[in-house]
Amino acid sequence: MPETVASPKEGGPAAGFTWQHREDLHWCAVTPAEAGAVSDAHDVVPPEGYTFRAAPLLEVVDGEHGVIAVGQTQVWVAQNGTPWVAVLVRAMWHVGDDDRGRWEPVAVEDEKAQTDAVVARILSRLRSGSPDGGDTERFATAMAKHFAERSRDAVAGFRQLRYAVEHSLAHQLRHSTKELDHTLSDVLELSTVASRARDEAREAARAGLWAWRNDASIYHAQRRLLDPSLPERDSDQEGRDRPWFVLYDAAVRQAVQMERQLGEETSAFGGLLTAASTIAVTRDARSQHTFNWVAGMGGILLGLPALILAMYGAGDLLPLGPTTYGILLPVVAAGLVALAIALFLPGMGAGRAKRFWATLAAVLVTIALLYWAGREVPAKILPAPAPGTTQAVDP
Repeated sequence: MPETVASPKEGGPAAGFTWQHREDLHWCAVTPAEAGAVSDAHDVVPPEGYTFRAAPLLEVVDGEHGVIAVGQTQVWVAQNGTPWVAVLVRAMWHVGDDDRGRWEPVAVEDEKAQTDAVVARILSRLRSGSPDGGDTERFATAMAKHFAERSRDAVAGFRQLRYAVEHSLAHQLRHSTKELDHTLSDVLELSTVASRARDEAREAARAGLWAWRNDASIYHAQRRLLDPSLPERDSDQEGRDRPWFVLYDAAVRQAVQMERQLGEETSAFGGLLTAASTIAVTRDARSQHTFNWVAGMGGILLGLPALILAMYGAGDLLPLGPTTYGILLPVVAAGLVALAIALFLPGMGAGRAKRFWATLAAVLVTIALLYWAGREVPAKILPAPAPGTTQAVDP
């Protein structure tokens, strides 16, 4: 169990929050609900004796209990070489508890437990050590590079989530499942994740991991290395002469690559949203087509039983016999019309054949019922013959 320590000084790293201590560093986990109370890297003013860096945060844990965290990791190194790491989780998503396993924002009451688990995972492979020769600038930059590189690597795991969503959409298109709404919600949530993480990476790359808070010359020198179109400054050579300039350049480029990769993911999710919308429109059109077909068949098949009333009113023709079977000819004609409509309505081949046989069965059943009603009708429900007349009976 880590030892609890207090923030070293007012105005220092995440002042006012409870810090945990392990052998080689102090660390603090800040939940999304608490993140607003911690100064953003743009607003940080490092107290005297502290070196400050900040890196973008993206952590992706896939699987049944998957979690995605987006935010910022702030690194403070005291003059005595003690590192302080504040992990600010600004937004968090997890796999829901329902059977569908969809991504959804973490509830406020669960943020603390989820944040602690994510931060423990982030810090598990960090071996901070101590500054070489007391160079806290190099030490803080190395730690920031570690966190930036880890977040950039997490984009690969995030890409796997997009592949899973694409596969789900393809499956639904092939099998016409009813999970489109849930998949569409996943696309929207993951698209939000990509956009927020990209914003964090863009800000970190633009600010050079906020190294200018302690050393403006190396920040401007590295910016001109990335963008040679910027005019030279007198201090650029001084910045390039720093022994840890190459390390710093590599750290910033991690954030740059993270932004580029997440930009690709954002575009891909935009394409998925378009595809999902197209599928939804196709489903609506297909549903309308099915409704029109059912309404048309219903009109025909509901009209056929109405003939029973006419047949019961035609007492001279009932019960049906060899000389009165002609009464069924209009029924047969109506059935043929229903079959033609079912066969030639637009639709896919397999669906059209299924629709034809279903209509044929309905027509045959209706004709059989009408024949039975006209052939086997009990004589007692027929009107008695008029005096001096006889009723035709099938021999």
